[in-house]
Amino acid sequence: MLRANFNPISVFNDKNLVFAYFFLLLPIFDMLNGYLVLGGYLSEGGLASPSQLGRMLGMLVLFYIAFRKRIDISFGFIFLYPILIEVVNGFIHQNNFGFIYGVLSGYKLFYGFLLCMVLGYFCKERADIALLGYFLKLNLILISFSLLFSLATGLGNDTYGHGFGTKGFFASGNGIGIYMGVCSLILLSLKLSGLYNDFNRFWLVIFALSTAVIGSKTALVFSMVLLFLLVWFSNYRVLGILVSACLFAVILPQFLDLFVIVFDIIVARYENSENFFTFLGSGRIEYVLDAFEVFQSHNNIVLRLCFGSGAFVSFQDPIFVSVFDTLETDIFDVLFMYGIFGVIIYTIVFTRLFYLSLRSSTLTLALVFIGLHSLLAGHVIFNGLSVFAISIIFVVGQYLNKQRQSQFSSREESYATSNS
Repeated sequence: MLRANFNPISVFNDKNLVFAYFFLLLPIFDMLNGYLVLGGYLSEGGLASPSQLGRMLGMLVLFYIAFRKRIDISFGFIFLYPILIEVVNGFIHQNNFGFIYGVLSGYKLFYGFLLCMVLGYFCKERADIALLGYFLKLNLILISFSLLFSLATGLGNDTYGHGFGTKGFFASGNGIGIYMGVCSLILLSLKLSGLYNDFNRFWLVIFALSTAVIGSKTALVFSMVLLFLLVWFSNYRVLGILVSACLFAVILPQFLDLFVIVFDIIVARYENSENFFTFLGSGRIEYVLDAFEVFQSHNNIVLRLCFGSGAFVSFQDPIFVSVFDTLETDIFDVLFMYGIFGVIIYTIVFTRLFYLSLRSSTLTLALVFIGLHSLLAGHVIFNGLSVFAISIIFVVGQYLNKQRQSQFSSREESYATSNS
């Protein structure tokens, strides 16, 4: 019987090297990228950044593994559609930066597909999933301590430029917040499924606290959810909930006073919002409505609505566009970039992921959070960290489904044998 815990083996093979690169080395590329961007050494969204170079190298690694292991990636050619759209629109807007930016945006989608295929190939057995859990824990430990170190020393980057909250050495507070929360839930799912047992309450608390120090709305929600699940899945659930509720009721006034001081930016944004949904969307509803007004003022809107205008042009005038602009809500960004066809692919992908995640309630919760964030706040399908989290959800969900089908087939065979 295979053990669900992983004992690290000092053997250099394709699987260990790929996991080490994507789980341990790429976060360092991202930290370097964030440090250079916030330090003014690189422009935000600039080309050839350490993060992009790291993922380009990762893409070559994925291609090499897919070719060497003869992994079928033929379905992935559908993700070359965005690149085709960028090429066509590049001839229209004639902007070299815009063309390169668009191609890089399109390749991120194909990169996510390759991640799913290669990681899925390496995670066919129970011990493989345990290995993935081991590297994911190391990944979260690395990022958590970088965030806590940043908070303690003040060397990192503020989430909002002032006030409480640090995104450490990462460029995007939203990106690192959703990644920490989702991956912590994935790791908890592996623990509850018995696939990786070397994960305890101590690390869950550390991950919840390091997520909270990011200081964004998403990070705070994830932190509270993780702490709630810590109590919910304990052996003393009822007692834990009662004690937590009583303690919270006692300290509520002090907690609210501290919350208003520490998270003053979030409180100010809530007070200035018309309603709760506007607060959650951080003004994105107005962005989308304004984008449709701009879009409808141009020609060929039916053709553009069907096929899109690429990441650089999006909803803008393709002739006079000079800088790229995003709506920070993935489904409308996809609509303007890649048209209705792109939205259909987007919907199919998340529907498939939802089906795969249903074997674990915690994994489903992780996907629901990342799906809602994609719809309401963006920073998911075009963010390298979030795409990586999605690929892990795919791999774990795929394994859980195959495990269930195998168990079902075994029961059918046992039943047929007993009745023969």
